[in-house]
Order: sequence, then C-alpha cells, then structure tokens
Amino acid sequence: MTSAARHFLDPTHPQFRKPGSFRFTYRGTTTPSSVIVTCPCGCRAATELPLNNGKETTGWWVAGSNLTTPTVYPAIEFARENDPTKIHWRGWLLEGEWEDTRVPPKLRTCEPAVVGV
Repeated sequence: MTSAARHFLDPTHPQFRKPGSFRFTYRGTTTPSSVIVTCPCGCRAATELPLNNGKETTGWWVAGSNLTTPTVYPAIEFARENDPTKIHWRGWLLEGEWEDTRVPPKLRTCEPAVVGV
C-alpha cells in the first residue's frame, strides 16, 4: 500500500501532524540535518531521524536532491508508545510515497499475479 507523503516547512502548520507528513530540519547549514516524520498509519506518532552527513557511520540517508518528494533509507519503523519493542508500522519513504513493507512486492508494484503457477 502506498500513500502520499506531505512535506511541510513550518512545524506550526495545523496539518503538520497529518498521517505521513514530514519536514526537514537544518542546523546552521543549507543541508538537512534530520527529518521529522509522522507515522503514515494515522496514530499521529512522530519521530526525528538524524541524517547521515557523509562523515558519520549511522543515520538515515536522503537520495536525490528533491526534498519535496524524497527517498529516505533505510526503512523507518514506528513502535507502540506503551511498548517500544512492538513495531506497529514499518516501511519506506520512496520518491515522496510511503511504502508499507507488510504489502507483498507484487502488490506494491502492481505487477499482474500469475495464477496457477
């Protein structure tokens, strides 16, 4: 299942906590230092992901230069608030679309299924 991500520059925007919204943060540079994402499932959980600046060995990466429809990797996980060991949503932000990893790849890419093979 895919759903469109919503990019907001202003964290006070009333729609910022909508499912799947995100914004980049900057700390003294023109290069983003982190991305704040809101869970696409609708639970309104949000998390800040530190971005790898090329000097670190950890963090998330942003592929490409289009920050309104980014690809962020590795996958993003949202845990239950009352039990951080239980992941309730896991997926990718690919070219501005949320991809749920629980959906089989054939369904995600809309490839026709082969019946009877």
